[in-house]
Amino acid sequence: MLNLKQTLIVSFLSTATLFTVGESKVYAHNYGGGTEVEKVEINKLVRDPKTGNFVDDLTHADFTFKTGDTVTYMIRYRNTGTIDLDDVTIEDRIPSGFSLGDIIDGNKTGFDSSSNTVKFSHDGTLKADSKWIEIRFDTKIESDAEAGDRVNTAIFKVDGDEKTRDTASIFVASGEVKSAQLPETGPTETAALTVISLIMAGAGLKLRKI
Repeated sequence: MLNLKQTLIVSFLSTATLFTVGESKVYAHNYGGGTEVEKVEINKLVRDPKTGNFVDDLTHADFTFKTGDTVTYMIRYRNTGTIDLDDVTIEDRIPSGFSLGDIIDGNKTGFDSSSNTVKFSHDGTLKADSKWIEIRFDTKIESDAEAGDRVNTAIFKVDGDEKTRDTASIFVASGEVKSAQLPETGPTETAALTVISLIMAGAGLKLRKI
């Protein structure tokens, strides 16, 4: 049996876990004296290439992405309230310099190239107290992507109104450093080197005569 101290520790850990899963907002609605609650949650994750696991963020110390790499994102969302929700959409703002790749899971319904935003729609009604629903898709880091921390934002909307959002960030390295190379020798450079060689050879002959 758990003693009081152990029970309190378990209770604290369980409570702390609730705060680590995305963001949520609560809206209360009164219907005929009763109260129904609209509560939604969203969690944005990125795949760690080293482990294959999806995590909240990847710092420079965790993994460094570079131009040409594929970045796989996951969005998890659910309805934890007591009201069924219709017209649920998820919008994801991909960082500039990233291109949209394959849709692994999810009902993609649009893409706005001006804002680099991909739109997903939930099929049918999102029932109250639903389980987590997942969206997964790939992006590619293009050559014009900025280096440093790049943030991806997922937005939960109902009837076009934003309810909550969450982010996932990764670190992108600067462009490849090319090794220094000597300039190629063309006709002009070859002629100049030949003249210099002749002058130096002539100077050597004069020194021997003296």
